[in-house]
Amino acid sequence: MINLILNQDTNRKFNLTETDFKQVEKRFKRVYDINDIEPEFFEDDENIVDFLLNKYSVPTILQSLKYIILLSEFKHEYAIKIKYQAHYEMLLDMKINSNLYSKASYFQIDKFVDDKYLKFLGGGISFSKFRHYLLLTFLIKELPLRYTTLTNIHYKYHSFIEGSDCLEHSVYLVNKNSKFIMYFNKFDKNKNKIQIKYKLQNEKVRMLLVNYFALYANNLNYVFTTSGGRKCTESNMANSLSNFCRQHFRLPMSLTEIREDWLKLPQPKIKTDIIRNF
Repeated sequence: MINLILNQDTNRKFNLTETDFKQVEKRFKRVYDINDIEPEFFEDDENIVDFLLNKYSVPTILQSLKYIILLSEFKHEYAIKIKYQAHYEMLLDMKINSNLYSKASYFQIDKFVDDKYLKFLGGGISFSKFRHYLLLTFLIKELPLRYTTLTNIHYKYHSFIEGSDCLEHSVYLVNKNSKFIMYFNKFDKNKNKIQIKYKLQNEKVRMLLVNYFALYANNLNYVFTTSGGRKCTESNMANSLSNFCRQHFRLPMSLTEIREDWLKLPQPKIKTDIIRNF
């Protein structure tokens, strides 16, 4: 049957291979815990596409949409095909012509964070969505750190921890009775180690972190992890941020753009020193 699906005229444009097709099908079956896939499964296109945007990179999403379109066409479910064709064309155009699209603004994201705060704090949010929102709130309200720093924030949660206990790694987040302090370690031009101590100021970030470590985190060595407890990679973080912004604003926003906009605003010297080094 796969050969018949892939021999349709539509696939001349998509060029989806048998390996691609099987890989996407296997992914859908694993993620949704189903044995057989029919086009009717994809009727709720908004929820399906939102899920894909929240979880995967753009190339993976495009492959998934190709699969749905080809399967729907083969099964004569043309209404479903048309809906996903529209999603595919929009996402493909945003990928190819990204320079023509307006970016989500810093202030637009800041307003979104404020508007959605109580919803995310109220519970009933999946691990991935909560982590994405926490990441975005931290970047906007506190420190838009580089991915190399974000993925290596070591977490400590004993009240007796001091700066002298946080020297081995470049960055730490210390939870002292639900108050959070960060320690940043760097070497100056004379190779002397310098430590910067910064207490998180934003109450929304503080409360989100309290909830995150109380309800979601399953690896208390690092701040940002996968749902399985593994430390996030830089690509994990980049995909999370890009897809979360695209999902909620229908517009992309990169960490570089957030950092650039953040530096244009009045900031305390300690924060700008941290951002320029980390």
